[in-house]
Amino acid sequence: MADFGEWLKGRKDIDSGLKILQKIATEKADKWQAASLEGYAAIAVAEADEASRDLAMRSLGQYHERWLLQGRSTGMSSGLKALVFGALLLAGVLFYGVFWSSTFLASLGEIDQARGLITFLFAFGTIGIAIITSVSVIWMDVSEIDARITKAKDLLAILMGVLGTIVGFYFGSAGGTPTKVAVAEVTLQPASTTPGSPVTVSARVTGGAGPYRYDIIGTDPTNKVAPANISVLDKVSATGELSAQLPVPKEVEGNLDVKVSVVDSKGVQGVSKSVTLKVAAPPPPAGAKAPDAVKPPAAAATKQPEAVKPQDTAAPPAQPAAGAAK
Repeated sequence: MADFGEWLKGRKDIDSGLKILQKIATEKADKWQAASLEGYAAIAVAEADEASRDLAMRSLGQYHERWLLQGRSTGMSSGLKALVFGALLLAGVLFYGVFWSSTFLASLGEIDQARGLITFLFAFGTIGIAIITSVSVIWMDVSEIDARITKAKDLLAILMGVLGTIVGFYFGSAGGTPTKVAVAEVTLQPASTTPGSPVTVSARVTGGAGPYRYDIIGTDPTNKVAPANISVLDKVSATGELSAQLPVPKEVEGNLDVKVSVVDSKGVQGVSKSVTLKVAAPPPPAGAKAPDAVKPPAAAATKQPEAVKPQDTAAPPAQPAAGAAK
């Protein structure tokens, strides 16, 4: 612990009584070696004039008490303990995020995540320092307010300037409407198929923010097949390039309508136009025998009527005349 005389000479507070004591300690350095408060009081009473004697004695008691309090405060202060605890906590969080968490660094790579983290840290730090400075004024010694508050104001002004720039840029540049999501270039490979043979549906997403969740929905115009049986649901694409196999059940008996529905990471939805998938029955195998043609039933034979014989028109033989000679 430093000597009270040396400690007193090193004080830079704005106090008239302190200035008087420091002047006496400088001019009477050979006498300013007292080991107790009474010795310092005797020197101050002997050297100070009558007008400044009371002020010097009052300041002597105040600063001697403060010197004793600083000498008793051995070990780490509560403020320093809180500062060390906060630093260790922050270091532990960073160590866990960098070396143990598999998503911390990846999330910082996202622009929105990084912006949110930076804004939160600056806002939290600025508000915290403003509260600490405001509360400290109440308990701070009057002689220390000017020196400490000036430094606190400089630090607070820097943080408020940075925070104002961040908040003004981010919130000022934020659009009122989200970016539209559009689904383009929906293609079917192959363009036509047979019942039971799936097809590959491909598309490309423009606008919005990835990752994208998408559904490929098939519709049977005849309503013989449920949409769930000819759809692919809850797929994810990070780049906006979509591709999946669409099932075509054997129960399908006609063409299908296919469309793609997409939702980006901010909840904005986009739906493509319907594309027709031609579904036709497979042709018969090359060596298959064609079924025999059904012969029509034979018509019943019609019996021709017998020809009518003409009557015999020959004259009967002549009879001999009566009385002819025998």
